[in-house]
Amino acid sequence: MHADLESYEAKCDVIRDRVRGVATGYATGTYIWGDGGIGKSWIVFDELNQLRKSYHVCNSRLTARGLFDRLAEFPNDIHVIEDLEGMSREGSSLLRSALWTTSSGQPRPIVWQTAKHSLSVDFTGGIIFTANRSLADCPELRAVRDRIPHLHFCPSPAEVKAALRQLANNGHEDLPAVDCHECLDHLFDQAEKTSKRISLRSAVGAWQDRRQWRDGLSSLDWRDLVDGRLEETVLLPTRTRDGRLEFLREKAIAIDALKIGCKAKIDLFKEQTGHGKSTFYERLREAGLN
Repeated sequence: MHADLESYEAKCDVIRDRVRGVATGYATGTYIWGDGGIGKSWIVFDELNQLRKSYHVCNSRLTARGLFDRLAEFPNDIHVIEDLEGMSREGSSLLRSALWTTSSGQPRPIVWQTAKHSLSVDFTGGIIFTANRSLADCPELRAVRDRIPHLHFCPSPAEVKAALRQLANNGHEDLPAVDCHECLDHLFDQAEKTSKRISLRSAVGAWQDRRQWRDGLSSLDWRDLVDGRLEETVLLPTRTRDGRLEFLREKAIAIDALKIGCKAKIDLFKEQTGHGKSTFYERLREAGLN
């Protein structure tokens, strides 16, 4: 697990270096592609935030004119464009102008020409792309490929799991680390049984399912919610609908166990619930007693 986390972070460092190069003017842009939900955008945004760089995000449909207007409005800033695959040939021409230079810091003229009007802007900012497809699979954008670094971010399943374990150590919103790891245990087990791919999105979704169940807003057990999310279909519940009641019962047992000796209270909790020390103290914390 430790080796997998180190290799994942080393791959992330490659992306961070490329983002830093764009943010500090050593490169005009970079293109990062790979499967969805593996942390591409998160790494980009985290690095830009650490550098305290001004940036603008476009993650929906972007026309050629929309691209020109955005670059013209913020010609000195960093632009993050997600899922560029639908860009037109006109947009590709603008990108070629925005990304090509032989000298760092040199303004790059971008021109929008119509029959009646000619608009231009000197662009000195940078453009970072994140996508699920290689530029080689986007014919209209292949000319961009030799202007900027083109990186395939492809962490192994073991590396993704290690990264998620590391993330779970910090908890998720108000969900404590112990519950985050319990969710991952179930998610990983189910993914292996069903040959589904694990991603950051599926983990965050599982944690949100656990929070919904914990707050009494689900008639199903949280594991049934996670299973349905992973399978992407409506599944018949495989567990009892009183999982929330069991959760509350564990809290009550933990509170009662406080009345006896230190080790004995944990032994009593384990005997009556099947859970150990970490869950015991977590239930006390949730009850406001620890």
